[in-house]
Amino acid sequence: MLTIALIVVASPAHAQEVTEIYSDLQSCDVTVRGDVAGSLLQLALTSPKEGTIQTRTLPLDGPGTWVVKWETAAAPEGPYSACASLIRDGEVLSERCTDFYYGGRVAIRFDVRDVHADHRGA
Repeated sequence: MLTIALIVVASPAHAQEVTEIYSDLQSCDVTVRGDVAGSLLQLALTSPKEGTIQTRTLPLDGPGTWVVKWETAAAPEGPYSACASLIRDGEVLSERCTDFYYGGRVAIRFDVRDVHADHRGA
């Protein structure tokens, strides 16, 4: 019985988190889980060359996937990073970042293995 009580008490500390983030120069998608109502979601788009390019702060009313649009005009080719921080009462509860590269040639990832496959893949 004591063990169960400790698990229940310990689980809320990890229940509020940024679980996924995806970004390019047009937008950023962030998935937040847990009891996040009343928290803030702070997003930052950065570049090693330019530093912080943009930030956004969203008040959260619950868990879900949140999408923001970046306002970047004529961005130079190069590496970028997007970070999402979940903040409550000035304390960072969770943070997740993703790196991406803008510009240049990208290899097409398309592969046809069998043009006559049936519903079983044979």
